[in-house]
Amino acid sequence: MQLMWRQTPGPSSAEELPIHRIGKVCPMGRLDLVLLAQNGQKLLELTAGTTTVRDLWVQTLEEICLTDQEEQSEADAKGLKEKLEKQQEKQKEQYWKDRTEELEKRRLDAEERKKKIGLIGMKYTAQAMARR
Repeated sequence: MQLMWRQTPGPSSAEELPIHRIGKVCPMGRLDLVLLAQNGQKLLELTAGTTTVRDLWVQTLEEICLTDQEEQSEADAKGLKEKLEKQQEKQKEQYWKDRTEELEKRRLDAEERKKKIGLIGMKYTAQAMARR
Protein backbone atom coordinates (compact mmCIF):
# COMPACT_ATOMS: atom_id res chain seq x y z
CA MET A 1 0.00 0.00 0.00
CA GLN A 2 1.33 3.44 -0.93
CA LEU A 3 0.58 6.97 0.22
CA MET A 4 0.59 9.27 -2.84
CA TRP A 5 0.68 13.08 -2.76
CA ARG A 6 1.36 16.05 -4.99
CA GLN A 7 2.72 19.45 -4.02
CA THR A 8 0.18 22.17 -4.80
CA PRO A 9 2.53 24.99 -5.65
CA GLY A 10 5.01 22.98 -7.69
CA PRO A 11 5.40 20.14 -10.16
CA SER A 12 2.32 18.09 -10.99
CA SER A 13 4.11 14.74 -10.60
CA ALA A 14 2.92 12.58 -7.72
CA GLU A 15 5.27 11.21 -5.09
CA GLU A 16 4.81 7.96 -3.17
CA LEU A 17 5.62 6.64 0.28
CA PRO A 18 5.07 3.00 1.30
CA ILE A 19 2.65 2.81 4.23
CA HIS A 20 4.76 0.21 6.05
CA ARG A 21 7.55 2.79 6.44
CA ILE A 22 5.32 5.11 8.51
CA GLY A 23 5.86 4.56 12.22
CA LYS A 24 3.92 7.47 13.70
CA VAL A 25 1.62 10.29 12.57
CA CYS A 26 2.05 13.44 14.66
CA PRO A 27 -0.15 16.56 14.54
CA MET A 28 2.02 19.71 14.81
CA GLY A 29 0.71 23.20 15.48
CA ARG A 30 -2.74 24.09 14.18
CA LEU A 31 -2.67 22.79 10.61
CA ASP A 32 0.47 20.68 10.18
CA LEU A 33 1.06 16.96 10.50
CA VAL A 34 4.34 15.06 10.33
CA LEU A 35 4.87 11.45 9.27
CA LEU A 36 7.74 9.78 11.12
CA ALA A 37 9.51 6.54 10.24
CA GLN A 38 9.80 3.70 12.76
CA ASN A 39 13.28 4.97 13.72
CA GLY A 40 11.97 8.54 14.30
CA GLN A 41 13.22 10.03 11.02
CA LYS A 42 10.91 12.64 9.48
CA LEU A 43 9.43 11.25 6.25
CA LEU A 44 6.92 13.92 5.26
CA GLU A 45 5.47 17.18 6.58
CA LEU A 46 2.01 18.22 5.42
CA THR A 47 -0.16 21.29 5.93
CA ALA A 48 -3.95 20.93 5.91
CA GLY A 49 -6.51 23.60 5.01
CA THR A 50 -8.33 23.36 8.36
CA THR A 51 -7.81 21.77 11.74
CA THR A 52 -10.72 19.40 11.12
CA VAL A 53 -9.17 18.15 7.87
CA ARG A 54 -5.81 17.72 9.59
CA ASP A 55 -7.38 15.74 12.46
CA LEU A 56 -9.25 13.55 9.97
CA TRP A 57 -6.00 12.86 8.09
CA VAL A 58 -4.17 12.03 11.33
CA GLN A 59 -6.93 9.64 12.45
CA THR A 60 -7.19 7.96 9.04
CA LEU A 61 -3.43 7.56 8.60
CA GLU A 62 -3.07 6.15 12.12
CA GLU A 63 -5.79 3.58 11.42
CA ILE A 64 -4.19 2.59 8.11
CA CYS A 65 -0.71 2.37 9.63
CA LEU A 66 -2.00 0.43 12.64
CA THR A 67 -3.79 -2.05 10.37
CA ASP A 68 -0.67 -2.44 8.24
CA GLN A 69 1.52 -2.92 11.32
CA GLU A 70 -0.95 -5.48 12.77
CA GLU A 71 -0.86 -7.44 9.51
CA GLN A 72 2.93 -7.28 9.58
CA SER A 73 2.92 -8.37 13.24
CA GLU A 74 0.56 -11.26 12.49
CA ALA A 75 2.80 -12.41 9.63
CA ASP A 76 5.86 -12.11 11.88
CA ALA A 77 4.09 -13.98 14.68
CA LYS A 78 3.04 -16.75 12.30
CA GLY A 79 6.61 -17.08 10.99
CA LEU A 80 7.97 -17.10 14.53
CA LYS A 81 5.43 -19.72 15.60
CA GLU A 82 6.42 -21.97 12.69
CA LYS A 83 10.09 -21.51 13.55
CA LEU A 84 9.43 -22.39 17.20
CA GLU A 85 7.46 -25.49 16.21
CA LYS A 86 10.34 -26.66 14.00
CA GLN A 87 12.81 -26.00 16.80
CA GLN A 88 10.67 -27.94 19.30
CA GLU A 89 10.38 -30.82 16.84
CA LYS A 90 14.18 -30.89 16.45
CA GLN A 91 14.62 -30.81 20.22
CA LYS A 92 12.15 -33.65 20.62
CA GLU A 93 13.96 -35.72 17.98
CA GLN A 94 17.32 -35.02 19.65
CA TYR A 95 15.88 -35.96 23.06
CA TRP A 96 14.59 -39.31 21.81
CA LYS A 97 17.82 -40.01 19.96
CA ASP A 98 19.85 -39.31 23.12
CA ARG A 99 17.39 -41.26 25.28
CA THR A 100 17.54 -44.29 22.95
CA GLU A 101 21.35 -44.19 22.98
CA GLU A 102 21.37 -43.95 26.78
CA LEU A 103 18.98 -46.90 27.17
CA GLU A 104 21.03 -48.99 24.73
CA LYS A 105 24.22 -48.15 26.65
CA ARG A 106 22.57 -49.12 29.95
CA ARG A 107 21.36 -52.39 28.44
CA LEU A 108 24.86 -53.20 27.16
CA ASP A 109 26.39 -52.34 30.56
CA ALA A 110 23.88 -54.63 32.30
CA GLU A 111 24.73 -57.46 29.90
CA GLU A 112 28.46 -56.95 30.63
CA ARG A 113 27.81 -57.20 34.38
CA LYS A 114 25.75 -60.36 33.84
CA LYS A 115 28.59 -61.92 31.82
CA LYS A 116 31.10 -61.17 34.59
CA ILE A 117 28.88 -62.74 37.23
CA GLY A 118 27.76 -65.55 34.95
CA LEU A 119 26.78 -68.82 36.63
CA ILE A 120 28.70 -67.99 39.80
CA GLY A 121 26.09 -65.49 40.84
CA MET A 122 23.35 -68.10 40.66
CA LYS A 123 25.33 -70.38 42.98
CA TYR A 124 25.39 -67.76 45.74
CA THR A 125 21.75 -66.88 45.16
CA ALA A 126 20.75 -70.53 45.53
CA GLN A 127 22.75 -70.84 48.78
CA ALA A 128 21.14 -67.70 50.21
CA MET A 129 17.67 -69.01 49.37
CA ALA A 130 18.45 -72.42 50.90
CA ARG A 131 19.47 -70.84 54.21
CA ARG A 132 16.07 -69.22 54.67
